[in-house]
Order: sequence, then structure tokens, then C-alpha cells
Amino acid sequence: MFNVATPEAANCAWRIVYNNDGSSHVFSHPFPMSYAQLIANIAPLAGVVDTFVYQMFSGNVFLHDTKVGEFYTGERCQNAAQNARHLIDQGLDPMQVLCDSAHEKGIKFFAGLRINDLHDLWFEDLICGMKLAHPEMLIGDKGRAPQPASTDWDSWDPEPRRMAWNFADSRVVAMRMALLQETVENYDIDGLEIDFLRYPLFFPPGEEAQYAHIITELVRATRKMLDKKGQAVGRPLELGLIVPYSPQVCEEVGMEIHDWLADGLLDYIAPRATDLFLTETPFEDWKPLLAGCGTQLLGATFTCGKFEDDIYYALASRCRQVGTDGMHLFNFNYWRPPTSQESTDLLKGLGDPAAIALHNKHYILACRKHTTGSYVDRFDVPCYLEDEARITFFLGDDLTETPTRPLPRRVTIQLYTQGYDSAADEVAFVVNGQEIASPRIHHYDEEKDLTEIGCWWTKPQQVTVTDMDVTSMSLYTGENQFIAKLLKAHVEGPRYIVIRHFGVYVNY
Repeated sequence: MFNVATPEAANCAWRIVYNNDGSSHVFSHPFPMSYAQLIANIAPLAGVVDTFVYQMFSGNVFLHDTKVGEFYTGERCQNAAQNARHLIDQGLDPMQVLCDSAHEKGIKFFAGLRINDLHDLWFEDLICGMKLAHPEMLIGDKGRAPQPASTDWDSWDPEPRRMAWNFADSRVVAMRMALLQETVENYDIDGLEIDFLRYPLFFPPGEEAQYAHIITELVRATRKMLDKKGQAVGRPLELGLIVPYSPQVCEEVGMEIHDWLADGLLDYIAPRATDLFLTETPFEDWKPLLAGCGTQLLGATFTCGKFEDDIYYALASRCRQVGTDGMHLFNFNYWRPPTSQESTDLLKGLGDPAAIALHNKHYILACRKHTTGSYVDRFDVPCYLEDEARITFFLGDDLTETPTRPLPRRVTIQLYTQGYDSAADEVAFVVNGQEIASPRIHHYDEEKDLTEIGCWWTKPQQVTVTDMDVTSMSLYTGENQFIAKLLKAHVEGPRYIVIRHFGVYVNY
């Protein structure tokens, strides 16, 4: 039996913002890259994408013809650097070429800036000269030249603040503003997008509230800069932000997001977890803040693997259900190049309400807790199963049957655990107050690759998979509750069962 617990999503214009995550992928052709090969990144997006965001490489080093920033000359993306330099030497600034091509195809073009990128923690050739020359401008390791921690993507530096710019230093703010100013003045952009998730570490620990006004001043100055250019060119220029997934986390890291919204500084926000693809972003926490301020709310993805289409459709369904203004796709092009037919087909589907409604879905929750200094993405999964574990999950599907809209043929909850011995442990599974009967349990002795279900940066692991058919149970459009209760444990002592992944499959 299915129930509806939330109002219908608003019928409004649907926007898809396509962020190319660092721009190096547009230079993926063998050297020397041609003009035609460069603009081929844009043509397939016509008619399916509203806005193309050219994120200016790492935000510390660059691949366009900047006079303010430092051009990238490292080895890891050497081919991209050679192609970008080859085009620039021919008088073809890649960012302006892509901007012109987007406009020819009716697509808005934004320049994107990672405000405080930390990829130089893992890839030393991304360290810019300014960080090496002025380590006192960084939050950590003051007074000595920074060194990368590790290139192992499974090992996160315990204190990445040491490589982060300290925005309490006025030189850092001036440097960021100079890059934005150059971009606005020299390029025919339709707006700027600032990525505050690369990375949300702006001040020394404990000083976020004291210095938060500095980030606010940066946002206000950027808005003023765009308004001035907009008046000169005769059309408004937009300001979009990628932000931490909840208003509370924004405030904790030193982003006075409530003030920015109340003062009408922003045209859209795309809240998401730092490096995860989720469908449980707390949109309901954002909606009251956006009422009447003119800022669009976009459901944001972080594509960190060759995910199945069903995962994208799940987020699109959730966005439609809660009434967001569209979707924001980040790093999508790396796994699905824009020239591929599968990319075009999926993008078209994400913009089609009818296709979203009846497509199979795979809703996923966080696959790990991502810690960045004192900033932690706090989610229900992963978690330990001690006495019980409670997991909140959201469904975007309209679960009312009509003559033109059938009910899902099958709905399955899938749980990935470690340490769970189904023969010796007694566990009860409950959804929305009803116990789930006859779960099917599979133990994998071999290590299972979890990347395709959203578990990025996790090594293959031995897991137990529990499949639970909940088709006939009471499920709600919107919020639902799942509980796992440990009734009998075969090992004395706490914390030996870990819930690694939680997903819901809706099949039509």
C-alpha cells in the first residue's frame, strides 16, 4: 500500500546546469587539439542543457589565457596543458572559444572558480607558486613550505587545512577577487559560479564566526561586479554557488548563507555533500530560506563513477517531488563525455518529467563520512549497528496510482553490511513501523567493488548484502524511516556490525 505525504512538486521551468569540473577534460584529445575538437564539447548539449559552467581548472593553476593567475605546467595533465597552450598561441583562448560556441547554441556560459581547492594535497604539480612562496597565507603549517601528504585516494589527509588559503589574510581575498574581476571584464560570460565545496575551509579552526564577514564581503563584491558589467552589456549577469549540503553546515564553516539569500545576492545555489552522490540532500531545510528571495534551488550531483542511469533519475525524481528549480551536474562529463549518445539520452531524460516519472530509480545514501578538518558531512550511513540503527530516506516517486500512472512493479531496500553473520546474529528490519518479512541475504567472500553504487574512494570489500522486498508495505512520497534492530549478537562487545551502504530500488 502506497501513500502520499507531500504536496505535488511545483510546475516550473526546469534548469540543468552542466559543470565540467576543472576543465581539463575538454582538452582530452591527443596533441595538437583543433578548434573543431574543442567546440565539440558544446554542440551535443544544445537543447538539453541551460547553462554550461567552465570551471577554471583547479582555481590555483589554470588552463585559459589568464594574466592574473598561474598557467598550469605540471605533468599529470600535461596533454591538457599542451593543448590549451597550443590553442592560446593560435589566438584561441579556450574559455572564450567555449563561451562563443555556447552562445551560438543558445546555452548560457558561466565561468566557475574553486574558491579554495585542495587537490594539491595529493598531486604536487597542482601546487601554485604563491603557496610555495608564501606559506604564511595558508591556514596550516605556517612558516614552512607545504608538502603534499599522499597520492593515495583512499587515504585522506587528517588535517587538510594546512594547504588551504586563509581568507583572514587580505592578500588571499585580493587574489581571489582579481581572478573574478579579470574574468568578468575580459570574457562575454553570462555569470559566475563560485564553488565553495572546493573546499569549505576558509579560516583557522574556531575562528569561522569571527571572520565570516570576510566571505560575505567577497560575495557582495562579486555581486556588485556582475551588476556593473550587466548594466554595461544590457543584460543581467548571474551569480551561482555550490555550497555545503545544509544551511547549518554553511554557517558552521563561515558562510553567512542566510544573509546572502535574504539580501538577494544569489541567482542559484546547488547544495550537496563534498564528494558524494546523494539523493537525501535536505532540500526541505533550504526551501523556507529561499521563499521570496528570487534564488533558485538546484539538486546537485557529484559524479564519481560510471553510475547507472537509475541513480540520476532517482535524484531527478526527488528534485521534482520537492520542487527544486532544476539540477546541477558536476563532473558528469568525465564519466559520460558530451559527445557520447548515452550522455545525450540521459540529459534529455533528466529534463523530461514523463521520462523521470516512469524510469527505474536507485536512491542511495552516503557511502562514507567525509571529514575535512572540523567540517564533517553528517549522514546516517555508514554507521554501526549496536542496539539499533535508524536511517531516514526519501523517495521522489509519486506513489498514487492513476489510470495513466502505474504503481512501481517492485520496491527493494538493499543493505550492505560488514561483520553481520546472518546464521548467528538476529536482526529485525523495520520500515515505517512495519517489520520486513523474509529478507534475502547474500554473503560475498570475495571483495566486492562498490563504486557503481556510489561508494567512491572505498576499496573493494567483503560484504553481506540484504535484499528486502517492501513493495506491499506503506511507503511515502518524501520522507521514510528504516530501522535495523540487533536482537541477538554472536560477538560480545559493541560495534562489530557496520552498515556500509543503503539503497532503495524502485522498478516499473
